[in-house]
Amino acid sequence: MSHFRECQRRKSPSQRPPGLLRPILPAEIPFAEIGDLLGRFPLKTQGNRWIIVCTDYLTRFTVTKTLPSGEAVEIAKFLVEDVILKHGSPREIISDRGRSFLSNLVKEVNNLFMIYHLQTTAYHPQTNGLTERLNKTLADMLAMYVDVDQKNWDNILPFVTFAYNSTKQETTGFSPFFLVHGRDVDTPLDVILPFLPDESAYDYVQNLVTKAEEARQLAKIHLTKAQDKDKSRYDERHRTVSYKEGDLVWILHLFVRWGYLKSC
Repeated sequence: MSHFRECQRRKSPSQRPPGLLRPILPAEIPFAEIGDLLGRFPLKTQGNRWIIVCTDYLTRFTVTKTLPSGEAVEIAKFLVEDVILKHGSPREIISDRGRSFLSNLVKEVNNLFMIYHLQTTAYHPQTNGLTERLNKTLADMLAMYVDVDQKNWDNILPFVTFAYNSTKQETTGFSPFFLVHGRDVDTPLDVILPFLPDESAYDYVQNLVTKAEEARQLAKIHLTKAQDKDKSRYDERHRTVSYKEGDLVWILHLFVRWGYLKSC
């Protein structure tokens, strides 16, 4: 029956879905980044509706900002002022195929700072799985603290982002803040009971740098192990498939006009 044209068009395949998982390897240095837009949120008095999110693949450190429209000029300004000037120029950025990310202005910024821009495949958010998971986490955290009319979400965002960056990650074994700065976040208790290093200032700084690099290398090992487990679980439910030039394939239409049935 699988060879009949109409059955192939209408019925769901009984075999495992094609394609095995190909994880994105952890970056060699902090801030080889990914970016995405999260929204649309209730309009705030400042006019914000969107959140742009950039996450470092190695440390999981996250930079966020509220945007009024998510247009190209806002994306470019965020990339320069909030990412490059504070954390250095990333070597690669992975984003979806949103119009703002593919604009000529953002392309010029990428060319100026020699950033290689990768785009995810259309209608396949799993390609950028880290950002998709983080977006869900941020949305869940915001939902717990917004007021009844949900108009204060942009005031809460910096605190939610700080909480995320200062929390130990199960995947890496460290907090994103520690992996970037080589130390944990100072709290009011640290001000009351200040830490006085035994070594000289130079030795103390060198020790921080060494600890940060050792932690990042250990985080890479943890990330690789976690990715291997994810790949093993994913591949068990999928199958290998290969195509050659000239093969006929079906294309699934994910978005169907109102009043029409989904088909290939």
